Amino acid sequence: MILGERDTLVDNNAARHWHNKTLSDEKEIKLMAGSFHELSKEPNNSVLFETIFKFISRQKNKEFGTLMPTEIRFAS
Repeated sequence: MILGERDTLVDNNAARHWHNKTLSDEKEIKLMAGSFHELSKEPNNSVLFETIFKFISRQKNKEFGTLMPTEIRFAS
């Protein structure tokens, strides 16, 4: 779960509470500093995509397809 720190549409406390109640061992939560609701449109959106790609690459026994983290490059 990735949340925008300054999101006014999603209650981050409620989202964290829900996240803590879920039973999955394969879950993470990330707060994007200074970001609002539309995370992909934020100036720091590389944090969003990097977080997603890293999570997927750690899912060794899952059917996400092939992802080579060494092939992922982010613009500075």
